[in-house]
Amino acid sequence: FINCSSRVLDCTYLMGGLAIKEGTETSSYGFSAKQTDNDLGFVTVAHGVNTLGASVKQYPSRIVGTVDTITSEATGQCDCAFVKVPSVTTVNRVYTGPSLTNNITSYATTGNPSVGTWLQMSGVGSEVKTGTYAGWHPTYQRMASYYTSVGGDSGAPVTTIGSDVKLYGMHTSNDSTYSYATPYNTIKNSLSLQ
Repeated sequence: FINCSSRVLDCTYLMGGLAIKEGTETSSYGFSAKQTDNDLGFVTVAHGVNTLGASVKQYPSRIVGTVDTITSEATGQCDCAFVKVPSVTTVNRVYTGPSLTNNITSYATTGNPSVGTWLQMSGVGSEVKTGTYAGWHPTYQRMASYYTSVGGDSGAPVTTIGSDVKLYGMHTSNDSTYSYATPYNTIKNSLSLQ
C-alpha cells in the first residue's frame, strides 16, 4: 500500500508529514480533507504556501495541487490553507518512517486533549517527535505542547500516539518552551471542511 521511502521523495500517496514546497518555502503536508463544496485536497499552513492559486509541489518537483483557500490569523482565523488536489491520491495516514504510517481514525471536533496527554508531531524538519500536552496558550490561541520542533515542521499533523491515531491539530510554530498547534476544529471552521 505505501510506496514512500522518504519524506522528501515522490510518494505514490500523499499523507501527513511529507515534504511540500511552494516557491522557496518548505513545509509539511498536514492531513487530507474535503471542503463543503466537495473539493478534495489537503491542509497545511498558510505561511508555507503563501499565495492563492500557487502550485504546490511534493519533493523533488511533482506538482500535486493548487492553493485554493488561505485564511489569516490577522482576520481572527488560523494560519491555514487548503490545497486542491485534482488527480493525486490522498490518504488519511501519517508518514512516520520509510514504508511506516499511522492511520488517522478520528478527529478532535470538540475540545483539546487533557493536560499531560502524549502527542506526536510528524514533520519534515524533525521527523517524529513526541511530548505531552501542556494546555491552551491564551496569547497565541493555540495548543501548547512539549514536543520539539524546527523549521519545515509547520503544517505537520499533531496526533495521539499509536498505529491508529486521533488528529488533534496542525503544528504551526514554537518558542523556547513550547511547540504550538492549531486545533482541528479551528481549521475545519476556517477552511469550510466537511
